[in-house]
Amino acid sequence: MDPRSKRKAYVEAKCKEFGSTASKKERDLLTGKLRAKEKILALCDGVVPVKPGKPEDIDFGLAAVTDNRVLFLRHGFFGKPSVVDLPNRLITSVRLGNSGNVVEIKCRDGRQWEPFFLKELAAMIAAALQERLTATGGRKSDRSRTGSTGPMERPAWLLDEDTGLEEVARGIENRFASFGIPSGTHEDGRRWLADELDPGEEIVYAITGLIRGAWSSDYEGFAVCTDRRVIFVLSTQVLDIFQKASRANNVILSAGSGILSGAANPISDAMGENFGGLLKTVPFDEVKSVTRGRGESSCFLRVNRTFGVAGEVWNIDQEVAQKFADAVRGAKKAHAAKASEAAKPTTAATPSIADELLKLKGLLDAGAITQAEYDELKAAVMAGIRG
Repeated sequence: MDPRSKRKAYVEAKCKEFGSTASKKERDLLTGKLRAKEKILALCDGVVPVKPGKPEDIDFGLAAVTDNRVLFLRHGFFGKPSVVDLPNRLITSVRLGNSGNVVEIKCRDGRQWEPFFLKELAAMIAAALQERLTATGGRKSDRSRTGSTGPMERPAWLLDEDTGLEEVARGIENRFASFGIPSGTHEDGRRWLADELDPGEEIVYAITGLIRGAWSSDYEGFAVCTDRRVIFVLSTQVLDIFQKASRANNVILSAGSGILSGAANPISDAMGENFGGLLKTVPFDEVKSVTRGRGESSCFLRVNRTFGVAGEVWNIDQEVAQKFADAVRGAKKAHAAKASEAAKPTTAATPSIADELLKLKGLLDAGAITQAEYDELKAAVMAGIRG
């Protein structure tokens, strides 16, 4: 069974487990949003937010709490299907409202999201979210990661609240330096990356350049190949530019859920629905190929999905593009081999003849079996050799 089919079956099983009557569109949306090995902790129907950046816009839909985030997915009865994605790292607090039906979710950007459900379902969603925030501190910072090589000062781009991220931050600095990426570049993006990496996830290669997605414009940032996925990160300076430009047109742009909203939505258009917090991840099971090409003035690298382009990096030289492409292909192959090996059934080790005979002698010496029983069992073991 291919990875997407496995995720689809997993979603179907979870809907049945939690008694959800989610529509096919919702189930398909959830299947498409789930990352490899992401677990659903709670799932239920209710009235949920339907527009990224606009908590006041609500509709009947589905809420799913995973080990990384909370997702709100709309039925699509009264509009196009939509997804609101709130990563744990953006959530500051969760509480059950006084009515018992509303779950109040506060985020770092000041917004408060208030989906509401039947009381028992609201309590389940709130408890699942509170448990995850307590376990992770709203971030991944309490989980150790590998990748650091040698002592190094705490990177200046870490905030005081980023306790527990020092090791992975040093690992990022060391790895970026080994790829010739100057210290001090894209510090905001490095912080996002430090918070995103999973425990034990290793950086294989990284490049800087102009990041391009479905939209035609390019934004400064970098791309990282790890041993599990490809990650595109934009500079938050891009957000500042569009926030300033939007004020004159009364367009609301925010990084609240990572997906910017408004009449003009260049960031969201650039990176697509999975663009979260100026960061987009593409698991290896979604990567079909990596290709290189040349534009009018520079070389570019393209990461392709089965349907469409996952992302591109422009303004890079041909050698760097080749190294990154080779890194992705090699890491993807190694990841698939590791997954295949892990999926193989384990077989118990077969005891040797000598072990069997020693075991029988021990039973005889301990008086657990008689000499006649010992001779009979020994004959059976020896007959097994000849058979």
